[in-house]
Amino acid sequence: MRQEYAGSAHGFFAQAQSSLQEDNLFRCRDFARFAAARAIKGLFVKHDIHPPRETDLDKLLDKAKQLEPDLVRHKAFMGELNVYCPGKADPIERRRSHGLLERTSRFVKETLAKSPRTGEYPTMIRPNIQESVLRAMADTPVVLLNGARQTGKTTLGTRFRAG
Repeated sequence: MRQEYAGSAHGFFAQAQSSLQEDNLFRCRDFARFAAARAIKGLFVKHDIHPPRETDLDKLLDKAKQLEPDLVRHKAFMGELNVYCPGKADPIERRRSHGLLERTSRFVKETLAKSPRTGEYPTMIRPNIQESVLRAMADTPVVLLNGARQTGKTTLGTRFRAG
Protein backbone atom coordinates (compact mmCIF):
# COMPACT_ATOMS: atom_id res chain seq x y z
CA MET A 1 0.00 0.00 0.00
CA ARG A 2 2.83 2.34 0.87
CA GLN A 3 4.43 1.72 -2.51
CA GLU A 4 1.13 2.54 -4.21
CA TYR A 5 1.02 6.02 -2.69
CA ALA A 6 4.64 6.72 -3.55
CA GLY A 7 4.18 5.41 -7.10
CA SER A 8 1.06 7.45 -7.73
CA ALA A 9 2.68 10.60 -6.30
CA HIS A 10 5.61 10.15 -8.70
CA GLY A 11 3.19 9.36 -11.54
CA PHE A 12 1.16 12.51 -10.93
CA PHE A 13 4.37 14.53 -10.79
CA ALA A 14 5.52 13.09 -14.13
CA GLN A 15 2.16 14.03 -15.64
CA ALA A 16 2.56 17.55 -14.24
CA GLN A 17 5.97 17.87 -15.91
CA SER A 18 4.57 16.62 -19.20
CA SER A 19 1.67 19.07 -18.99
CA LEU A 20 4.06 21.95 -18.36
CA GLN A 21 6.09 21.01 -21.45
CA GLU A 22 2.85 21.07 -23.48
CA ASP A 23 1.95 24.52 -22.06
CA ASN A 24 -1.11 23.06 -20.38
CA LEU A 25 -0.71 25.01 -17.13
CA PHE A 26 -4.04 24.07 -15.57
CA ARG A 27 -3.31 20.36 -15.94
CA CYS A 28 0.19 20.97 -14.63
CA ARG A 29 -1.24 22.66 -11.54
CA ASP A 30 -3.82 19.91 -10.99
CA PHE A 31 -1.29 17.09 -11.28
CA ALA A 32 1.12 18.94 -8.96
CA ARG A 33 -1.71 19.17 -6.40
CA PHE A 34 -2.50 15.47 -6.83
CA ALA A 35 1.18 14.58 -6.32
CA ALA A 36 1.40 16.64 -3.12
CA ALA A 37 -1.87 15.18 -1.81
CA ARG A 38 -0.74 11.61 -2.50
CA ALA A 39 2.57 12.24 -0.73
CA ILE A 40 0.76 13.57 2.34
CA LYS A 41 -1.69 10.68 2.32
CA GLY A 42 1.27 8.32 2.08
CA LEU A 43 2.39 9.57 5.51
CA PHE A 44 -0.85 8.30 7.01
CA VAL A 45 -0.32 4.91 5.41
CA LYS A 46 3.25 4.77 6.72
CA HIS A 47 1.84 5.29 10.22
CA ASP A 48 -0.78 2.53 9.71
CA ILE A 49 -3.60 5.09 9.66
CA HIS A 50 -6.27 5.20 6.98
CA PRO A 51 -5.65 8.36 4.92
CA PRO A 52 -8.35 11.06 4.98
CA ARG A 53 -10.49 11.68 1.92
CA GLU A 54 -9.58 15.37 1.89
CA THR A 55 -8.29 16.88 -1.32
CA ASP A 56 -7.69 20.38 0.05
CA LEU A 57 -3.95 20.61 0.63
CA ASP A 58 -4.23 22.97 3.62
CA LYS A 59 -6.63 20.63 5.43
CA LEU A 60 -4.52 17.58 4.59
CA LEU A 61 -1.42 19.29 5.91
CA ASP A 62 -3.20 20.25 9.13
CA LYS A 63 -4.21 16.62 9.70
CA ALA A 64 -0.73 15.34 8.84
CA LYS A 65 0.94 17.73 11.31
CA GLN A 66 -0.06 15.36 14.10
CA LEU A 67 2.10 12.67 12.49
CA GLU A 68 4.97 14.86 11.31
CA PRO A 69 5.09 18.23 13.14
CA ASP A 70 7.89 19.57 10.91
CA LEU A 71 5.46 19.71 7.96
CA VAL A 72 4.31 23.08 9.33
CA ARG A 73 7.15 24.73 7.45
CA HIS A 74 5.44 23.80 4.16
CA LYS A 75 2.17 25.53 5.06
CA ALA A 76 2.83 28.65 2.99
CA PHE A 77 3.79 26.61 -0.07
CA MET A 78 0.76 24.30 0.28
CA GLY A 79 -1.48 27.37 0.54
CA GLU A 80 0.09 28.84 -2.59
CA LEU A 81 -0.25 25.60 -4.55
CA ASN A 82 -3.81 25.16 -3.29
CA VAL A 83 -5.01 28.53 -4.62
CA TYR A 84 -2.76 28.91 -7.68
CA CYS A 85 -4.74 29.67 -10.81
CA PRO A 86 -2.54 30.09 -13.89
CA GLY A 87 -3.28 32.73 -16.45
CA LYS A 88 -2.61 32.40 -20.16
CA ALA A 89 0.43 30.39 -21.20
CA ASP A 90 2.91 33.24 -21.49
CA PRO A 91 6.57 33.07 -20.39
CA ILE A 92 5.85 34.61 -16.97
CA GLU A 93 3.18 32.04 -16.13
CA ARG A 94 5.33 29.20 -17.42
CA ARG A 95 8.17 30.30 -15.12
CA ARG A 96 5.77 30.57 -12.20
CA SER A 97 4.36 27.09 -12.92
CA HIS A 98 7.88 25.72 -13.31
CA GLY A 99 8.85 27.19 -9.91
CA LEU A 100 5.80 25.65 -8.25
CA LEU A 101 6.57 22.34 -9.88
CA GLU A 102 10.17 22.39 -8.59
CA ARG A 103 8.95 23.12 -5.07
CA THR A 104 6.35 20.37 -5.40
CA SER A 105 9.10 17.96 -6.42
CA ARG A 106 11.15 18.78 -3.32
CA PHE A 107 8.06 18.48 -1.11
CA VAL A 108 7.04 15.11 -2.56
CA LYS A 109 10.56 13.65 -2.28
CA GLU A 110 11.01 14.89 1.27
CA THR A 111 7.58 13.73 2.41
CA LEU A 112 7.88 10.28 0.88
CA ALA A 113 11.32 9.85 2.46
CA LYS A 114 9.94 10.28 5.98
CA SER A 115 9.79 7.16 8.12
CA PRO A 116 7.19 6.51 10.77
CA ARG A 117 8.32 7.22 14.30
CA THR A 118 7.73 3.60 15.32
CA GLY A 119 10.95 2.54 13.59
CA GLU A 120 12.78 2.39 10.34
CA TYR A 121 11.45 -0.91 9.05
CA PRO A 122 11.11 -1.56 5.32
CA THR A 123 7.84 -3.45 5.86
CA MET A 124 4.83 -2.82 8.05
CA ILE A 125 5.65 -5.96 10.08
CA ARG A 126 8.35 -5.39 12.63
CA PRO A 127 11.15 -8.03 12.66
CA ASN A 128 10.25 -9.63 16.00
CA ILE A 129 6.59 -10.01 14.98
CA GLN A 130 7.55 -11.40 11.58
CA GLU A 131 9.77 -14.02 13.22
CA SER A 132 7.03 -15.16 15.61
CA VAL A 133 4.54 -15.42 12.75
CA LEU A 134 6.94 -17.60 10.76
CA ARG A 135 7.54 -19.84 13.80
CA ALA A 136 3.79 -20.24 14.32
CA MET A 137 3.35 -21.09 10.64
CA ALA A 138 5.98 -23.84 10.88
CA ASP A 139 3.94 -25.74 13.51
CA THR A 140 0.56 -25.61 11.76
CA PRO A 141 -0.86 -28.34 9.54
CA VAL A 142 -0.70 -27.47 5.88
CA VAL A 143 -3.17 -28.41 3.17
CA LEU A 144 -1.30 -28.79 -0.07
CA LEU A 145 -2.77 -27.73 -3.40
CA ASN A 146 -3.59 -31.34 -4.33
CA GLY A 147 -5.72 -31.71 -1.16
CA ALA A 148 -3.27 -33.87 0.84
CA ARG A 149 -2.51 -32.88 4.44
CA GLN A 150 0.95 -32.48 5.81
CA THR A 151 1.52 -32.25 9.57
CA GLY A 152 4.49 -31.66 11.80
CA LYS A 153 7.43 -29.42 11.26
CA THR A 154 7.72 -27.92 7.82
CA THR A 155 10.14 -25.52 6.31
CA LEU A 156 9.11 -22.49 4.36
CA GLY A 157 10.25 -24.25 1.18
CA THR A 158 7.99 -27.27 1.66
CA ARG A 159 5.09 -25.15 2.82
CA PHE A 160 4.56 -23.46 -0.54
CA ARG A 161 5.48 -26.29 -2.84
CA ALA A 162 2.58 -27.48 -5.00
CA GLY A 163 2.08 -31.18 -4.21
